Amino acid sequence: MVSSIAVLEMNSKKYFCYFIVFYSILFFISGCSDREPENNEDIQLRTLIEKNELSLTSLSNLSVPNIDSPLAQLGKTLFYSKSLGGEEDSACVTCHHPLLGGGDNLNLSVGVGAELPNLLGLGRTTTDHSAPTVPRNALTVFNIALWEKTLFWDGRVEVVHNSGLKQINTPDGQPDLSAGDELLFAQAAFPVTSAEEMRGYFKQTASNDELRKHLAKRLADAPDDGDPQLAFSHWPDMFRTVFNQPSASASEIITPENIQLALSAFQRTMLFVDNPWFAYLKGDISALTTQQKRGAILFYAEKQNGGAHCVSCHSGLLFSDEKLHPLGFPQIGHGKGDGVADSNGNTDDFGRYRVTNDIEDIYKFRTPTLLNVAQTAPYGHAGSFNTLKEVIQYSADPLPSFFTYFQEYKWCQSEQLARLASCMELYPLAKEHTQKSLSARQTFELQHPISVTLTNDEIEDIEAFLHTLTDPCILNKECMTPWLYDSSVINDPDENMLRAVNESGELL
Repeated sequence: MVSSIAVLEMNSKKYFCYFIVFYSILFFISGCSDREPENNEDIQLRTLIEKNELSLTSLSNLSVPNIDSPLAQLGKTLFYSKSLGGEEDSACVTCHHPLLGGGDNLNLSVGVGAELPNLLGLGRTTTDHSAPTVPRNALTVFNIALWEKTLFWDGRVEVVHNSGLKQINTPDGQPDLSAGDELLFAQAAFPVTSAEEMRGYFKQTASNDELRKHLAKRLADAPDDGDPQLAFSHWPDMFRTVFNQPSASASEIITPENIQLALSAFQRTMLFVDNPWFAYLKGDISALTTQQKRGAILFYAEKQNGGAHCVSCHSGLLFSDEKLHPLGFPQIGHGKGDGVADSNGNTDDFGRYRVTNDIEDIYKFRTPTLLNVAQTAPYGHAGSFNTLKEVIQYSADPLPSFFTYFQEYKWCQSEQLARLASCMELYPLAKEHTQKSLSARQTFELQHPISVTLTNDEIEDIEAFLHTLTDPCILNKECMTPWLYDSSVINDPDENMLRAVNESGELL
């Protein structure tokens, strides 16, 4: 017979076991919810995520080269070489440095003819300290591998389908039969042809194709007449090794096509998407603050539901629909040669119309990506805005901001342009050009309403959300080291490598 004390001990052990199991289950459940209970913002976001079919699957399936691969390393070296600049004073990296958000942090770039060719970012200026001549803001090269349809502000490099066959339109042909079927390969052919960005006055009468062949001959150490020979060139051996053609002559292995292949491989490696918003999409609801969640709701919610519906243009994981829209952003800068020039020689920029000659495309520009957007200021095709708050406010409801912009000469509040003499007199027709652009937006809105009224708090919430799209790696020089040129690791192929410094003389 079991004693009452023994029975009591058995029951106590049993209830203790129940207690342990019960709290273990609670602990397990709390662990599965990232140790933070789902609140009202999370419930709303979950619905919006499902409605917009947001998934990271396409990212996991994306194939990009390893930065340490031979082809990408060759591309990196080419990216930093001024030998691809017509007058040997600019390189691809001049306007697209990895420590400057994949751009140059300037409203409008200074490509050729810089006072100090190796100085990048703020402080870079022309030899006579005049206004920058590059007519558009430098787009970031970060995550360029995610673009599938269009490249450049006016979409002048774009994928088209003819009778089911994928082809690419470029300024060299529509379609361009030499562009292949890969956007980045096609894109890599054009920065070197821009007079303001890289070409300068070099071979002015040569066609784009002829120019690229001239540059290839320069690297092959067999320059054409009128092009001085490099002090030394190890490019032929580098190309032979990378393309595994040890017996090829320099002119056989160094071709415009192989240069483009290497440059596009390097650019494809710059994938920086390890950000808090994507962590949230993976299920970590603690990755965002409450304010950032409110901003995300505004970003994705439709207007009839109290949202700003930014996703109508900034869609998908790239945060761009890759389409072109007339937003009526202020037109400052040198312009693209459209319309009548002002007293300083500045013209208008008709955007997509320059490519299609379709009047419905006038003042349309491609929707930029918002990935890492907090680190890619200034904003807009002409670099008109210096802060995220300004560009959000103008995008939502441009008219009030338009009057303020020109009353206060907002472009003169930028660190770059404020240094120029007579800054307020730089762009006398900018307001007139912008009014025309706003008229194009108003016509567009008759069929595609995009304006929305936002409070200051709502603008700040959206801005807070946009900060969640930053990959912390791009803020850390050590993390970005693989994309920086280091002559102690890579032997210089010629005497023209761009060793970038900032305004303080520090190496970038």
